[in-house]
Amino acid sequence: MCSRKCNALCGECPEKVPDVVLPCGHTAKEVECQHMGNLTGVKCEQPVAREMPGCGHNITIRCRESTNDIRCSHLCDSLLPCGHSCRKPCWRCRQIDDHGSCNIPCGRLFTTCSHTCDQPCHSSTPCSPCNRPCEVRCKHSRCPKTCSDPCPPCAEKCGWNCGHRRDRCSMPCAVPCDIIPCDRRCEKKLAACGHQCPGVCGEQCPDSKFCRICCAPDILEQNVDFIMFEKYGQIEIDENPLIFLSCGHFYTVSSLDGIMELTQHYVTDSRTGKIVRPKLSQRVVASGSAPKGCPECRMPLRNIDRYNRIVKKALLDEATRRFVAQANSRCAELVEEIQKRETKIEGERREFMLEWSQAVGESRDLDQVKSSLKAYQAEGTRLQTRISKFTKSVAKTEQPFGRVNSIFASAVARQRDITTNAFELDESVIQTGFQFRGECFSLRLGWAILWDFDAIYSNNTIDSRIRSALRSAVATRIKGLMDRCLSLINSSRNAKFPQQEVEARIYHALFSMLSLSNSRAQGKSVDEATETSMRLQARESLEKCETLCSQYPGTLAYLKDDTEKAKRLVNGGTFYSFVTTEEKREVYRAMARQFSGTGHWYYCRNNHPVRPSRFMTSRKLDPKVLTTIEITVHGGRLWNANGRSSMSAMRGADRRP
Repeated sequence: MCSRKCNALCGECPEKVPDVVLPCGHTAKEVECQHMGNLTGVKCEQPVAREMPGCGHNITIRCRESTNDIRCSHLCDSLLPCGHSCRKPCWRCRQIDDHGSCNIPCGRLFTTCSHTCDQPCHSSTPCSPCNRPCEVRCKHSRCPKTCSDPCPPCAEKCGWNCGHRRDRCSMPCAVPCDIIPCDRRCEKKLAACGHQCPGVCGEQCPDSKFCRICCAPDILEQNVDFIMFEKYGQIEIDENPLIFLSCGHFYTVSSLDGIMELTQHYVTDSRTGKIVRPKLSQRVVASGSAPKGCPECRMPLRNIDRYNRIVKKALLDEATRRFVAQANSRCAELVEEIQKRETKIEGERREFMLEWSQAVGESRDLDQVKSSLKAYQAEGTRLQTRISKFTKSVAKTEQPFGRVNSIFASAVARQRDITTNAFELDESVIQTGFQFRGECFSLRLGWAILWDFDAIYSNNTIDSRIRSALRSAVATRIKGLMDRCLSLINSSRNAKFPQQEVEARIYHALFSMLSLSNSRAQGKSVDEATETSMRLQARESLEKCETLCSQYPGTLAYLKDDTEKAKRLVNGGTFYSFVTTEEKREVYRAMARQFSGTGHWYYCRNNHPVRPSRFMTSRKLDPKVLTTIEITVHGGRLWNANGRSSMSAMRGADRRP
């Protein structure tokens, strides 16, 4: 029936008809009566699954909608060159036919902490150092620095002891403990229940909920022994007490001793298996891995006194890795600064010489001369100061092992109960390479500055006061620089750093020739025999450079150009260019990336930190480098000279030979 008034047109029927079957086969909840004669015009709202053309993803749309008009809302999931799956919307990648850059967090483990890189994927570049708060702590304090900085060693007294022995650890907290762990069960009573503690002697007692007598049944069912695979309720606590970790897990002493490789760090009685005394210092953490921890959650055992000696050695080694990574980053910054200074020198010299030509300079007084010279040298002096600070900061006493050794020495001087042989510093852990690099940087900048001075005072059109001051400056510094070159040649040769030895030899030859030039400029007579001897020594030293470059073509080839420049100067040439070759730039870029952020790295037989994968994938593979590092490739794995696959931990590293 029409519901309108009699004077109005009836129009189409608006009544709702329920449960109408549409042509698509779905049932509409209701349809207006006016549309019943042409149901093809009714839009079906039923959700249906459809396969998107092109990508094949299944999406849910309304029946009335066409896949041609819908954007695929699924994630793309295509495999990217970096190895991740594309997480952008499918429709976007199909529309522009490009996945763009990967925006998945990198996720690679850092070498100096347990964190992972959270920056967007950057598979072709190394991770930046971790800047999260440092995790390292002890009973006295927590490291206030970031994970990329070496931790300051704690100088507080350790004091670890137990009731079964009279002695207590008298070492500073950062020094590996000098007493042996106790294997007996703790005799203390738990506070809440009064029953005997189930833990090992010398450790903090657990919560009463872990009491063997009072605990819940589910705690008794937990597996605590990795040797006999026994549950908490099955073990004999008096014979094999437990260690309760801060993460909430707990295990038998024998299980954790095996995981922590306690016998590798203590001398044991072959008959009884009892610990007798500590072993001498040794490197604990290799291949860039973190110290061992809880078998279930991997939390470090930094608050378990029983493993103090192991953990403290591991922390020292971890701090050394941080020191190496940070020093390498600072080296890269200094190289950039020196290269910029060298490129600016030519232009600044031209401006300075125009400013102090004889015609212009005669009208200026002595104070203006001094002020102008100071301003001209300011940038070089500032950079030289930075290099000197860097070289001092990487010295032996500033490195983690060196600082701990200083703390130990101070403690020995204060306390009579510490024996001097309780902690022996293994000199091999001290990294001298960065100090050698710093000294080479200083020589390189020193040469650029003095050669620039020589070019100015050799020009007769320059104000005589300027020329005299610069001649004196070169004469004052040249002898000290030559002595530093000789010292660096000897020390880098003894430490087996051929790169720094070659650089030091090159600079010694250059400074020798500059010394002869400066003597003539000062009006001093140079004995012919002396000059001949100096040139002969310089040629012999440069021939040694060529020999070393031939022995290590993959690592020293970039120094051939510098050697040739020095030879031309020794043979009577009068021009020297500071232009850095592209090959040298590439080497410095590789050095800058060497220990950044993530990736595994190792120590070679000369105790130099190295990345084997860098050599494996380099364009110019030097066989002698592999010989030096004692690495060979066999069967797709990395093996050391002893035949052990000690480098099998290179998960994710490039293993191509």
